[in-house]
Amino acid sequence: MKFKEAKAKLAKIADGKYHSLEYSITNFKSVGRRTERTERAECGVYIDGVSWSFGPTWEAAFKKLDRQLRGLPEVNEEEQPD
Repeated sequence: MKFKEAKAKLAKIADGKYHSLEYSITNFKSVGRRTERTERAECGVYIDGVSWSFGPTWEAAFKKLDRQLRGLPEVNEEEQPD
């Protein structure tokens, strides 16, 4: 999903409420014997009165937002069965 598509989808879900979209890229270097440069992207969606939902992709962030809107508990991605 592209940023423009995520923006439109969030606006539709927010239905007039204040909402925000965030995309960040973080670069960091590990400390220790080996030096590695790592890049991590994170997508975030927010609707007033709900909360921020973040994920490595827009789809993952929207999936978490959907769970929040339905009042379901947050699911740790690593604990989900395949």
